[in-house]
Amino acid sequence: MTTDVVGVTDLRNPESGSCIRVYYPATKPVTREVTNPPTVKLFRNRLPYFASGYVWVFVHVFNVPNLFFRYVIYPLLYPLLYLNPLNHVNLPYAISDAPVLAPKKNTKYPLIAWSHGLTGTGDEHGLLAISMAKRGYVVALPHHSDGSSAYTDLEDGTDVPYEKPIFSNYDPKFRQNQVVKRVSELNAAVDQVLRKNSPLNKFVDTSNLFCGGFSFGGATAGAAASGKSRFKAAILIDGWYHIHFPKYDIDVNLPLELHSAATAPRIPTLFIGSEEFSKQEMLQKATTRVQKLCKPKAEVHVLAGTKHGNFMEAMYWLPSYVTGRIGMVGKEVDPFKTYYTYASKVLEFCERQRNSNIRIS
Repeated sequence: MTTDVVGVTDLRNPESGSCIRVYYPATKPVTREVTNPPTVKLFRNRLPYFASGYVWVFVHVFNVPNLFFRYVIYPLLYPLLYLNPLNHVNLPYAISDAPVLAPKKNTKYPLIAWSHGLTGTGDEHGLLAISMAKRGYVVALPHHSDGSSAYTDLEDGTDVPYEKPIFSNYDPKFRQNQVVKRVSELNAAVDQVLRKNSPLNKFVDTSNLFCGGFSFGGATAGAAASGKSRFKAAILIDGWYHIHFPKYDIDVNLPLELHSAATAPRIPTLFIGSEEFSKQEMLQKATTRVQKLCKPKAEVHVLAGTKHGNFMEAMYWLPSYVTGRIGMVGKEVDPFKTYYTYASKVLEFCERQRNSNIRIS
């Protein structure tokens, strides 16, 4: 099935207070002016807040004084960001809190819980979520509050800023501990969609739960798919499965569950990776190792000519000459065709798995 309307609603994690943005097949509201339905902004908290998180990461990583950021850098940037056209862009096809489109008789919608990458936010996978929702999926995108996001707004009005590890005294459990919290937030996203008073509860097929993610989110989804997982299949996009900083003598597998034969996924797993990551020796060895541990045999694709940024929707926000010049995307490939290929492979995989009953015990 396909629909021309995608509903978007914002839920909250009952424990952390962080946002869970949910996309679902919808119909236009009949109680409002059809010609002017409530739209959904590309950036949930608008561009100034979104961009300030990345500026904060830069400030934090390069040890710029916090007061200088708060009282000099941000006040100068805010008006420029507010006036930027991106601040006023709406997500295509999206209507805020639109009525759920009832599925066809005797069917329900699969649910995908999707994890964003390091320094990322839930805003950065909205186009993928919309494309899946248009084709009959519910997609839940939690904004992680483990300190790996650039900035996370909480329900009580406070924020969780990016937390930088101390490389000179690196704790090997630092990122693993974040993965544990991220997995709990993926599960919380599913639970919130399925709670009894949720408008989506009766429309979701609980036998078709998928987990997925990009980069650090790929590692998160890999952990969520490991062991006794509630998920039917996993989608791991250019995942971060090994931390390697020779300067600080750091070599850490991530996440530990994915690297263990005893706990590696026993559900169908899709790996889509960039050529850039495939050429990083230690990361590629780790990626190949976890792929071989998966049962049934993992489906693996490496998209020729791509970089890590080819899976980021930021390339839609910036001019092509900028994304190419700063090395975000591969120069020899069309970034938009590549993104279409990536999104198509995700959809094709999910369509196959929603109709299968494969699970290795």
